[in-house]
Amino acid sequence: MPGNGTNTGSLWYVWQPAVARPTARRIPAGAVPPLILLAVACLALTTTAFSPLRDRVGRVLTASGQPAPAAWEFVFSGVLALLVAAVTWAWVRRPPPLPARVRSGFVDWLRLERAAHVLLVAPVLRLAHTAAAFDDRGLDRAVDGTAATVVRLARWTDRVVEHAVDGAVTAVASGSRALGRWARRPQTGQLHQYLAQAVAAFTVLAVVLVLVR
Repeated sequence: MPGNGTNTGSLWYVWQPAVARPTARRIPAGAVPPLILLAVACLALTTTAFSPLRDRVGRVLTASGQPAPAAWEFVFSGVLALLVAAVTWAWVRRPPPLPARVRSGFVDWLRLERAAHVLLVAPVLRLAHTAAAFDDRGLDRAVDGTAATVVRLARWTDRVVEHAVDGAVTAVASGSRALGRWARRPQTGQLHQYLAQAVAAFTVLAVVLVLVR
């Protein structure tokens, strides 16, 4: 029924004498045909709620066991609609002498907008601000701190660990080159030097065996 009252009030304002306003604009001619088409479609679809079109639509949709409105329901709905329209028409033409607080409540949609703002909009905005502050002060700083720590660790690794590993690799390479040079010295290609080396080796081995025993 609220929609019926709203429509009645709208019709009342539409049927009032036109008042010239400098800021008023004419309805574009291209907007009239779509409105007429929508009105005709609404009127045509309304007929499907009554017999016999309702029964035919039900057979097409194979709908069974659907509740059917009784005749008194149509009469009651029509009377109630006319009553609401009459009350709305009278209210718009001659508003009753209500207190200013009551009238302001009706103008403000019974404080529903303010209640929605207090109960829904304001808490959601506060939650959004809190989440944004946590994101800026917590998560963002944590990400920046982690990135800075990783960069410092990489620099320390480059200075200390990389230098130590590079030094160890260089020392192993130098030792290998030195051992290679020492290993080439006995390789002279002369037989008497090989025999002398063998005699020296056996002599050292004999001394070791004697000392061990």
